[in-house]
Amino acid sequence: MKITKKINFYSYITSSRIIFVITCILTIALLIDTSLGRISNFISSNAQGSLLISIFTIIVITYIVGQYLILEYTNKRIEDINRKSMLSNLSKIFRIFQYSISVFLIVVILEILANSNYHIITLTIIIIFSYGLSIVTLAILSKHFFSWFMSSKSFVVLLYSLSASVFVLSAVFSLVFVSDIMLKLPNIIQFHYGSFPYFYGPESPSFYLYNGYVISSILSFILMWVATAMFLYHYSQKLGKTKYWIIISLPLVYFLSQFATFLLNIFDPFMQVSPVFFGVLLSIIFPISKAVGGVLFGIGFWTTARTINKSNVVRRYLVITAIGFILLFVSDQAISLIATPYPPFGLSSVSAVGLSSYLILVGLYYSAISLSNDVNLRRTIRESVLRESKFLDSIGKAYMEQEIKSKVIEVAKKQKINMAKESGFSPSLTEVEIEQYLEKVLTEVKKAKAQSSDK
Repeated sequence: MKITKKINFYSYITSSRIIFVITCILTIALLIDTSLGRISNFISSNAQGSLLISIFTIIVITYIVGQYLILEYTNKRIEDINRKSMLSNLSKIFRIFQYSISVFLIVVILEILANSNYHIITLTIIIIFSYGLSIVTLAILSKHFFSWFMSSKSFVVLLYSLSASVFVLSAVFSLVFVSDIMLKLPNIIQFHYGSFPYFYGPESPSFYLYNGYVISSILSFILMWVATAMFLYHYSQKLGKTKYWIIISLPLVYFLSQFATFLLNIFDPFMQVSPVFFGVLLSIIFPISKAVGGVLFGIGFWTTARTINKSNVVRRYLVITAIGFILLFVSDQAISLIATPYPPFGLSSVSAVGLSSYLILVGLYYSAISLSNDVNLRRTIRESVLRESKFLDSIGKAYMEQEIKSKVIEVAKKQKINMAKESGFSPSLTEVEIEQYLEKVLTEVKKAKAQSSDK
């Protein structure tokens, strides 16, 4: 009885609805984490020290728990096929590194509570682990996207491939730049006002690394926006093209506006009047533009998932992909850590970069394989119907259809089992969907025969 209750509770906390709530809570927590990291120079004070440490601890615990539940949700939906998948070993390695990151996060909290400081090397390790995982997983995804493009010649697939590739480049620039700065900072960070000074001239490697990160980050966002706009373009029929492009363009305009205001010095007069207020305001408003874009990119896959039958496994994979895209653009904030805030706000967000990249890889890879097997199964059904209809053409129509249905369904079931044995992936078509498709093919065959007899 107790075991049954535990299983039911486990199934409940890893259900799609609960994971949606967890994703929302985690997204909000990471946004707060990033925002506090960017405005730490304005709010740091001894009087607020205990409150800030409490908030930091709550955010870290929220991230660790949320990460665990999302990983369990993902593992529950891929455990049957992951054993034979090429991603099986990667999944094991990923979980080791991701849970190691959680251990280092706890170490940071314990250091702050016990010694009122933290070691910069711990932050560096977390950044290397998280961004290293992101670079590897998105590089694998980019490779698969490109191979899918070579087969399908789909412009949207090409855009996602380019976006993933550029994001990998951006992650490399960010990782090297931040790690380089971290090595130049004091090893132990205590409570302090402002940021530790670090300098790099216009001809230094750090200068090129930072600008490489900025340019690749902007380009990656734009490519992902274009891919999402094309992916969701069918909604323009419901909303109208003008309304659709206005809605879809808001995140892009919001994201690009921060660079326009910086280049045109629009807020300089306001900063002179009230530097603290507008410094805090701008440090919060513009950085979350990337997160808003991430929500848009995730919504594209989430809405697509909702149009698919609940029994279809592709729906689950698309939900995993949606969570990954939302968290990826919320968490890519390693640059904020070079300000060495105390406590280190932004660290939980950075820890989620590897997690989100892994979710995107798993979701899209398994979706593609499942859909591919569905196409092959449909082809098998169609070929079987044509073959059987020719063989039984001389028999009475009613009996002929019954024979065709029974034989084709038997072939389809065997083909489904063979696909699962060979690749580890079972087609996502249910028996009901197989029968519905069979009816459709039979109807097409009847029409074709009727037309040929009329001629």
